[in-house]
Amino acid sequence: MRRTPPPSRLRIAWALLILGVLGLVLAAVLVPPPAAPDRSVDLALPTRPDPYAPTGSAMIAEPMPEDDELPIVVRGAEPEEAASDGPGEVVISVLDTPGRTPRAPHEGNPATPPAAPDPGLTRSTPDGPVPARGADGRTPFEAYRRTQKAGEGASLGVVLSGLGLDPALTERALALPPEVSLAFAPYARGLPSLIERARSAGHEVLIELPMSTPGVAPAALGPAALSAERDARGNDRRLAWLLARAPAYPMVTNYLGAGFSRDEAAMGRLMARVAEAGLGYVDDTGAAAGAARIAGVPYAATDRLITPEDGNPAAALRAAAAAARPGRVSLVKVYASDDAVTAIERFLAEPRVGVVPASSAVRTQ
Repeated sequence: MRRTPPPSRLRIAWALLILGVLGLVLAAVLVPPPAAPDRSVDLALPTRPDPYAPTGSAMIAEPMPEDDELPIVVRGAEPEEAASDGPGEVVISVLDTPGRTPRAPHEGNPATPPAAPDPGLTRSTPDGPVPARGADGRTPFEAYRRTQKAGEGASLGVVLSGLGLDPALTERALALPPEVSLAFAPYARGLPSLIERARSAGHEVLIELPMSTPGVAPAALGPAALSAERDARGNDRRLAWLLARAPAYPMVTNYLGAGFSRDEAAMGRLMARVAEAGLGYVDDTGAAAGAARIAGVPYAATDRLITPEDGNPAAALRAAAAAARPGRVSLVKVYASDDAVTAIERFLAEPRVGVVPASSAVRTQ
């Protein structure tokens, strides 16, 4: 009878190795791994709203100093480290800012947006329909202004001027909060459509009247510019075209015009036409108050003019806000540029002073 030889040591070793591997595989499949520890991240959120956030975005707390603009990791793991360290849950807690009391977002005073265009407040001319006083005594100024009372504190009216010539810049301006008044160049293409879009968004609208000024070539002001050196008939013809650039708006404003505004006869004729149209007038030369008073035109003079040559529109806006006093609306006109629009966006995100439409600064007769 033949006997089966005993297994060799090598075979026994291989068998044990295979059994061990199978055991590890089964353990990995059947036994769950230990839970990864949670990672805790505590954040202090920035307390200024994003200047590019949608209108109405709330602030979380009082403003911090300038160097606290960005989120700060107060304690615990860095967010990137916690998120990449295994499958554990990342717990993020918002910390109260020490020494700061959260408050409700600032809301402006209730406002009545500009009314829809009213055929009863226009008259027909060879250049098209122009604003005019209604048979019932109403005026385009009263109908198309944005009615908003200033608060008890200091208030600032902001006019963004020179719009309509740069499409991208104009789109940014139209997206600003409606408290900002928008002034359009008369040579803008599709001006009635732009003005209607601005009105529908709640903005108060002005049309610029280009005027002669020392040191500026007449050609730079365009063919419809008013000039004290031109006869009255020539200026009247140009003014008629300017006023007919759109049928429904509340105010006009000068574009340059330091020389023209100081000519009493020329300004007297201009204000008579503005009064006939039932419009208001915003003046950045400071020279038209007398003519406006005589003609009975609702009038406001700017307290500060901010031009691209100033170099820092943000600083100029802050200075204007600092100079504003309770019980009076200060008025600023800002000539449009990318930097100026960005400065206005950021300024509006800061609760320094209440911003109101330009007509809030107007004196009526």
